[in-house]
Amino acid sequence: MARNSASKNSAHEIDPQAHAEPWEDEIPDKAHEILGVIFALTALFGLLSLVSYDGLDASGAPISGGNIVGVAGEWTAYVLVSILGVTAYLLDIFVWLGAACLFVPRLGRVKKGTVLGTLVIALLSSVALHTALRPERIYGGHTPGGFIGEILGELSISVVSTTGTYMLTIGSIIVVLLAITDISIALVLRAIASSLADGGRFAAAWLLRVIELWRRENGDLSADESDLDQPTKKPRAKALKAPTEEESPEGDRLFEQHEEKPAPNPFEPRIVKKRPADASAKKPPADLNIDASPVRGSFQLPSVSMLATALGGTSEPDVDERLLKRQADKLISILGDFKIYGEVREIHPGPVVTMFEFQPRSGTKLSKIEGLSNELAMALEVLKVRVVAPIPGKNAVGFELPNSKRETVYLSEMLTDSGFLNKKLKLPMALGKDIGGTPRFVDLSKMPHLLIAGTTGSGKSVSLNAM
Repeated sequence: MARNSASKNSAHEIDPQAHAEPWEDEIPDKAHEILGVIFALTALFGLLSLVSYDGLDASGAPISGGNIVGVAGEWTAYVLVSILGVTAYLLDIFVWLGAACLFVPRLGRVKKGTVLGTLVIALLSSVALHTALRPERIYGGHTPGGFIGEILGELSISVVSTTGTYMLTIGSIIVVLLAITDISIALVLRAIASSLADGGRFAAAWLLRVIELWRRENGDLSADESDLDQPTKKPRAKALKAPTEEESPEGDRLFEQHEEKPAPNPFEPRIVKKRPADASAKKPPADLNIDASPVRGSFQLPSVSMLATALGGTSEPDVDERLLKRQADKLISILGDFKIYGEVREIHPGPVVTMFEFQPRSGTKLSKIEGLSNELAMALEVLKVRVVAPIPGKNAVGFELPNSKRETVYLSEMLTDSGFLNKKLKLPMALGKDIGGTPRFVDLSKMPHLLIAGTTGSGKSVSLNAM
């Protein structure tokens, strides 16, 4: 029993958190709240006294009648400014901080050492102000540092000169701050160095991006001028050329020397139009009669000619290549604002959405890209941006942007496709087109389940009826 009691007493003495002090609780006790109100009222009284202080008259007395808090405030401001000068405002700020600490205990305790340290900082600041602003006068005759700053400042200047006074006051202020707060010089310097490094990297990336955009813009302008000079040629034929393996690496491309005649831009994204393998066949093969049905009674399948068809025989929309490339440039610029750098290598226009294949620089975290869906949608002024990170089988991230004009998928186009007429499918069913515009068919006999999802009014029931 004695041993247990002793161990409990020792544990109580060693553990300082066994019984927390009142000011360490989330809600302060009444005594601290009352003291906090007193501090706040004192700080408010001092602030109103100082801001409405009119200074000295010709006789050296404070000008009366204009102070917000009356004669008391007038003489309070007179005493504070006479003693500390402009540093009286700093002292008032310290009183406000003390009131905040009393109301919010987690900010720290109001200790005697802290109060003494703030007073020392106020005195040292008055010396520094007097040294910096001498022989100026404020409020009609007060010195900027008060008579304390004037006395201590002149004494320090006579001993260690003006430079030595600056060194002494600033160094002493830093020492006092380290003593009464948890500030670490190493952490502060580390934070400053990190901020400077981030700023340097951002400036370098921004400069490289400006150079790249300038080169790309110059390449576009030269291509446009050549198109105007030779209207018989197909416009921008070279701009659609896919990049070859002989192109220089990405790092070398950024620092290529400009030639008199701009070379084809290696950053030009390639527009990939994914179409079915037999897109050239507009009609089904002759040996596959889609109107013929197995003879089971007198029933005959209706003719496909009853279904609506797209104008021109295909529903494939016109692709505005310049618009797609401008969207790619805008996407790269927006990602650069979030410190995500890379290039759009390929653009895959589809019937409803367009996929931009973005290749980020090495070391980029995919989790950082995945969380930018809403920000990109707002910046690109679209309803939604889907992020595919990464694209399966590729070293790239996909950004799916909705098209301004949605393609209509016609049932007649699906039923006349050779994929639907495949003899190997026992129960062929046309699902529609994927995001690349390729028709998709399945064999219902081998497919027991099909999930159809979509928002209200997006066409789920119509799609089911067509199937």
